[in-house]
Amino acid sequence: MFHLHSNAVEAWAEFECPVCSTDMDFELSEVPSEGEVFECPMCAAHLTVQHHKDEPG
Repeated sequence: MFHLHSNAVEAWAEFECPVCSTDMDFELSEVPSEGEVFECPMCAAHLTVQHHKDEPG
């Protein structure tokens, strides 16, 4: 899953692999579209992309 984050200065996405628990940060421009298949760079698991946007609070 890609967790989309933003603050007053920047926006980024954090990828969390449900198979190997790897956490990686990505630029928003590098994040695949929801529903695409993404291969984890660490364990090569094929995952369907899901976005989760942080809610302000």
